[in-house]
Amino acid sequence: MVTINDVRPVELYQYVVCSTAHLTEQDAELFHRLGHQRCEWGDAEWIHLTGTGYLVRLSAYNFPQLELKKRGFSKDARRLTYVLTKRFNVSLVHFDCCGEILAGFAVHDW
Repeated sequence: MVTINDVRPVELYQYVVCSTAHLTEQDAELFHRLGHQRCEWGDAEWIHLTGTGYLVRLSAYNFPQLELKKRGFSKDARRLTYVLTKRFNVSLVHFDCCGEILAGFAVHDW
């Protein structure tokens, strides 16, 4: 019989929930469009729509900021994800309309 103590997760994720105000309007439009892709191995594999924002699985790529740059995301959005991954070892970021404003990062009013 398998008990909970015998189960070892393959991957554990640290995540942050923050405000969509850290995104530009263009960033939000890109997340929305990319999250709707319906092809195998497309951006919908790592960008997910949540109803109140966007869940981004940064651990899907070795260099997620480079992937964001290739797709046209703002420098502010890339800087935020970079700091979260390097300083706090974050694997998932949920940009949520009710999320917290993080001090030290750009805020956009759109």
